[in-house]
Amino acid sequence: MNESDLKRLVDVVVKGDVAAARSLAERLLKAGIPPHRIIEDGLLPGLTIVGDKYECGEFFLPELFSAGAVAKELVAFMAPYVKPGEAKEKGTVVIGTVYGDVHDVGMNLVAATLQGAGYQVINLGNNVPVESFIDAIKRNHGDILAMSALITTTMAYMRTVIDALGHSGLREQVKVIVGGAPLDDTYAKEIGADAYATDALDGLRKVGELLS
Repeated sequence: MNESDLKRLVDVVVKGDVAAARSLAERLLKAGIPPHRIIEDGLLPGLTIVGDKYECGEFFLPELFSAGAVAKELVAFMAPYVKPGEAKEKGTVVIGTVYGDVHDVGMNLVAATLQGAGYQVINLGNNVPVESFIDAIKRNHGDILAMSALITTTMAYMRTVIDALGHSGLREQVKVIVGGAPLDDTYAKEIGADAYATDALDGLRKVGELLS
């Protein structure tokens, strides 16, 4: 039953059916399936299919936004099922798309994946200035700073944020992971980041490695 419900969840994510996705997630949680498994085996595969269909022109923005709405609803619904104290014990991730860039679908998917896996996630959204990143890290005692950029003209701002971490005395206590279509591992190293993630699942793995 659990495996079939996970497969059905993939289908309803592709269809953008928020109500059906929540109903299936509720059944899976009651059956003892942990949130991170629902994310990794249900939500993420569905979102990947939607992304692929969007790239090849079979899906358009409405389908993309519908899938995003499903992701947002599922993560919010499953948050109370994370055991008390577990998120802080695993680590705190401050995440956002850098200043000048309003793209946040991929970033939100990473945030949802990390939250579903039990991390405490502070999602600052898009178009985030350096001061907001620094303030969020200080206030929430962030362990990881995750930044996204989807256009080449905003990539350089990541270096600005990393430099500001150094000037504020926070760089030694915070690991930095970056991602986005125009980036690669070489650029991440060039700007002083600790890791580069290709997608949400890779981001989840890299965060785990950085905090191990």
